[in-house]
Amino acid sequence: MFWKAKTRLYLQGLIAVGLLSLLIFILGLGLLPNTQLGYKINTIAGSGMPEYAGDGGDAKAAKIKHPRGLAVDKAGNLYIADAENHRVRKVDIGTGIITTIAGGGSQTVPCNQDAKPIKATDAFLYEPISVVVDEVNNLYILVTACVYKVTQNLIMPFIGSDKPGYNGDGNALGTPINAQYGDISLDPQNEFLYIADRENHCIRMVNLNDKPHQMTTVAGICGKLGYDHEGKATEVRLYLPEDVVLDKEGNMYIADTANLVIRYVYVDKKTNRLTTTTIAGKNGIKKHGGDNGPAIEATFAHPIDLVIDNSGELYIVDQESHRIRHIDHDKKIRTIAGNGEQTYRGDGGGDATEASLNHPKDIALISDSKEGSFIGLYVSDKRNHRIRKLERIQEPPPLLPWWLIILGLVLLLGIGIAIYYLRLYRHPIVQALSADTSRLLTTPLEQLAQTKRLLQRTHRLDTVLVNNEVPVEWLDNAIHFATMSNAQRTALLAQRLIATEKATENADIFMLKLGEAFPLNLSRCLLYFPPTDLPTQDVVLQLQQDEMVFQNVLVISLEASQQNALRPHGENLTTQWIVPNSRELTELLLSPEPTQVFVRLLANQLKVTNLSPYQTRGGVTKDSSFFGREKILAQILNREPMNYLIIGGRQLGKSSLLRRIERHYQNHPKVDCFYLSLRKDNLQQVKLTFGLAKDAPLLT
Repeated sequence: MFWKAKTRLYLQGLIAVGLLSLLIFILGLGLLPNTQLGYKINTIAGSGMPEYAGDGGDAKAAKIKHPRGLAVDKAGNLYIADAENHRVRKVDIGTGIITTIAGGGSQTVPCNQDAKPIKATDAFLYEPISVVVDEVNNLYILVTACVYKVTQNLIMPFIGSDKPGYNGDGNALGTPINAQYGDISLDPQNEFLYIADRENHCIRMVNLNDKPHQMTTVAGICGKLGYDHEGKATEVRLYLPEDVVLDKEGNMYIADTANLVIRYVYVDKKTNRLTTTTIAGKNGIKKHGGDNGPAIEATFAHPIDLVIDNSGELYIVDQESHRIRHIDHDKKIRTIAGNGEQTYRGDGGGDATEASLNHPKDIALISDSKEGSFIGLYVSDKRNHRIRKLERIQEPPPLLPWWLIILGLVLLLGIGIAIYYLRLYRHPIVQALSADTSRLLTTPLEQLAQTKRLLQRTHRLDTVLVNNEVPVEWLDNAIHFATMSNAQRTALLAQRLIATEKATENADIFMLKLGEAFPLNLSRCLLYFPPTDLPTQDVVLQLQQDEMVFQNVLVISLEASQQNALRPHGENLTTQWIVPNSRELTELLLSPEPTQVFVRLLANQLKVTNLSPYQTRGGVTKDSSFFGREKILAQILNREPMNYLIIGGRQLGKSSLLRRIERHYQNHPKVDCFYLSLRKDNLQQVKLTFGLAKDAPLLT
């Protein structure tokens, strides 16, 4: 059992080393930067000239001036608040053609209930700041103190009043707001319109399903600026908030611009109230910093606009650092566009982080038209007078450090070794010999080489050999038996049976002369090694030659198909041929008592008439005279369904062989023992005694 315990400890050690290596490797991977999505950048509208021109033509050649708010409808068309051209313009995503859809006219639309709808392009809009489009293509436009709504090309005031200010909450139309440089947004279900009422330092909301529409404050304290880290949403002070967006669960994100932080507004499950907390930026620290780290540790120069994609990841315009930044699900922040230089550079599909932006103002999501998944952003590059497009691309994975590569290779090697040894120890041959080492002696001869290799690799060879009293030399001889010459095979068998070998005129036939110590009355035996390519019928013809037909012949064939074809001939009781199979050959070559194995092979085939199992020969002592013969006799008696009469012709006294046989078989149902002196006609007397016919044959 020692080797079992040793093997178990060895396997446990392998598994432990493998698991430790795997743990270190996983930890090492965790230290690597994640494979991130990069962005390429292009201009899709604006030539860079701060003028007005280009309607009805290619958007890239058009002239726009200080663009601010952006929006995208469900068809993917882009809407631009062309602020200092006092227009809202639309870029058809299919054709790339730009047109004015609101503003540019001379008629002033008052922001009160007395206003009449007019054609949107006839209206004068002073520096539109923000635009948003709902799911049925209603367009909402923010102009400082008023939000206008465009439906079917007609424009009407919707929220606010003619003069900016603050006078509490109430009816949406008529209640003052002061959203200069602020923003408007819709929730994902298009049920609420939110206003970043910048100069009033609060966030306002209008329920689009109510009539008349009411405006309420949902975050901040209108008219009171400041900073509070967290608390009830309407009690936490904000400072010039410029944007607000909502995720699909209804949580708000606020660009608290002058406080230099991003706020998160959610329903606290403990208090069941709307609660505000800070999730990115540091109040009072105005600079760009913290990329590739926790967002809460990052700093901003001037965060003014937000969007959130359908997976919940947040994108931020940090205007005065001239960058677009991204907060992922792990709450880590990084820059995805802009190199911090206040200029124009980098179009043509290059890396967006190498490009230059100049006071970017607004961003809008680009989504897949079928799946709705995020694929990029539009950026209003305000002082470059362009609209830029960021398209997401897969960045190449980071290179693994050399130590992690080596550790990975070691891990793979360890896993390979563990699997190798696991399969080795679970090999059927190893399992069988582990259960019973004596099975080595009946292993097919052709499997001995493989068996030895397996036992050596599992450190079990010595144990199995010792248990079977087999020297390694015997095993090696058996392994090479198939490659030996016929003469070498004969010499090896002669050595095993304590016999002498003699060659014949036929190179395939040899004679073994059995020594005096051989327990049976058999003095010689022929060995025949038929050529492997010799057909079975030719082998049989050879065995039927005069010099072999009356001999006891051990036919040794190492070719499987030939051996299988000869076995039935060896089992024919009319012959004196013995054809051992590969397992019997192994036993003959490895057994510590090869003579017993050979005697058993003889008993399995030869009749009593051919080999008397109870004859002794000169020099054999009484103690050894019955060696092996009782087993042979049992084989003979149990082989054929007939009655036996054992007649002894010699009387050796009470300890004689015949009396021992009588005692052993006295209760056998088909055996009788009878003693008489063998003289003339005594056999006839036996026939009469047992009621047999005179001509009945007696096998002796």
